[in-house]
Amino acid sequence: MKILLVSVGGTAEPIIHSINQVQPDKLIAFCSVESRDSFINSVLPATFKPEIDRETILAPDIQDLVSCVKALQVGVPEKLKLFRAGYEDLIVDYTGGTKTMSVAMAMALCDKVGTFVYIGGEKRNKGGLGTVEPGTECVLHQKNPWDELAVETLKDIAVLFNRCRFLSAKEMSKIAAG
Repeated sequence: MKILLVSVGGTAEPIIHSINQVQPDKLIAFCSVESRDSFINSVLPATFKPEIDRETILAPDIQDLVSCVKALQVGVPEKLKLFRAGYEDLIVDYTGGTKTMSVAMAMALCDKVGTFVYIGGEKRNKGGLGTVEPGTECVLHQKNPWDELAVETLKDIAVLFNRCRFLSAKEMSKIAAG
């Protein structure tokens, strides 16, 4: 099963493109109160499957990172349980919404999911600095930064080393290196 979690903001085209390209079985939208109506009235009707089984998670404050992370930490497991699915079924698209919402998605989910996507493109408005021009979107599959950076593992290794547990730190380093 494929479940797509998308952040939703004021621009519908990238979200529509993502949904149409990924073609998920289920959909979770991370929205503000204001963007929820746009998602229902503008995004969904333009997708490959407007009646897709979907749920929403509301961002309590689209400018507050902690509240967005907490909303996702509570909301995503609830929605996955409702869909009878797990994190291994989840694809995260952080293209839409505020920058705070996108960062919150990465922070809340990087240690749980394997696939992140971003809708990019070569042509942008505002002299190349704005949004991707409609019709030129492409799905960019992103490596999970958790897998690449192993931030928490590095912290654990440092703690072990600082406590003079050198053998344990060495063993954990070997495991982290694969």
